[in-house]
Amino acid sequence: MLLLSTAADLYWLGRYLSRTQTLLSALLQAFKEPTRDNLTIPLSMTATGAYYYQQYNELKDTYIAAFFMDAQNSSSLSYCINAFRTDAQATRGRLSQALWLAINTLYLDWQAAALTQKDFADVMQRHQALQAQLNDLMTSIEHEPDAQVKLFIKIGLCIEVLDNMMRYSLIKYNGDFDVDAALQQVAILQQQLEQLPHIVWGQVNEGVHQLQQAIASQPQAFLMQQHLQNVTKALSDVFAN
Repeated sequence: MLLLSTAADLYWLGRYLSRTQTLLSALLQAFKEPTRDNLTIPLSMTATGAYYYQQYNELKDTYIAAFFMDAQNSSSLSYCINAFRTDAQATRGRLSQALWLAINTLYLDWQAAALTQKDFADVMQRHQALQAQLNDLMTSIEHEPDAQVKLFIKIGLCIEVLDNMMRYSLIKYNGDFDVDAALQQVAILQQQLEQLPHIVWGQVNEGVHQLQQAIASQPQAFLMQQHLQNVTKALSDVFAN
């Protein structure tokens, strides 16, 4: 069995990885169609609008790209990539060589790109390359031979996908979201948690069950976020023991 501290690092690896994917997807859409609405979405998702306008006096794709490459911005791609690489370093003794190399190579390539990019075309190309690397990294996770490593990364992925789903729905669709997709994600999360001893993880399971019931009976994004916060708190309590 994994140490709870190791499990926590793997969980956060999954969360930061999913956060990177979601933000990157929003940025690529904004760069492809740089309307005001599209450029605003990454700022709204990360609640960084005020911070952005402290540094830039207008909304432009080049400024948005620079803002979300700044490692000092705790909601940036650079920060998230550094965070999941740090979690991978902390658990390197449990990760397969293939998974560690995929994570470390992605990190090093992104660091190099930040130093060598010349114009916005380079930025766009690097973001597209990052998307391909993230897809490859997800494949490496699927093929990770250590079942417990895969399990806790996937728990983190599931939690973050649900959180981003609710966050995006509040920004884009006034709180309306795809109920079937949310229930499917909760079912995946339940499958992961069923593999863990109930005596330790029972409170987390109960929180996920309540989340599932709330989605099915009262599909409101704000309410879902409250239930999801209960789940993440229960997880934090277990990891802290």
